[in-house]
Amino acid sequence: MIASGLSKSKFNLLLFYSRRIKRLFPALFLVIIACFAFSWFALYSKEFASLGNHIFAAVGFFLNFVLWQESGYFDTQSMLKPLLHLWSLSVEIQFYIFWPLILLLTYQFKFNVFKVTMIVFCISLLLNLLFLEKDAIGAFYLSFNRFWEFQIGAMCALFSREYPSRSEERRVG
Repeated sequence: MIASGLSKSKFNLLLFYSRRIKRLFPALFLVIIACFAFSWFALYSKEFASLGNHIFAAVGFFLNFVLWQESGYFDTQSMLKPLLHLWSLSVEIQFYIFWPLILLLTYQFKFNVFKVTMIVFCISLLLNLLFLEKDAIGAFYLSFNRFWEFQIGAMCALFSREYPSRSEERRVG
């Protein structure tokens, strides 16, 4: 969608971000409210206080960084972190923040989009592999170590845009 809009000079970054917000925020707030209500009765005061930090980080889309910093030998059990699953949403939003900007620059400077996508993929995968040896938890939680996964989807989208399937060609033609 981004590449298609950029190639036609019709991509609107604010509209792109507003669509992400409209898609993600209602479900996010429902989950946060439900977890807060349940946790009020189910968690001890220390874990409930931690939930407040997790809510703030989840709404700010940096929960993955908070969870990375909390991890360790004396960390609270994961079953006492009802918003633990939202780390991946933070990574997704961080990708949505950086990837459109990278594509905007790619089109502005007339670089090859597929090559830039491959470069980002390779750098992210390499960082992930390097982190696995030094900080496996960082390799798991940190967004730039996970962008390579999104880049696979980006490469598939770009490839299908460049080389539509025969069934699409028949529908169009």
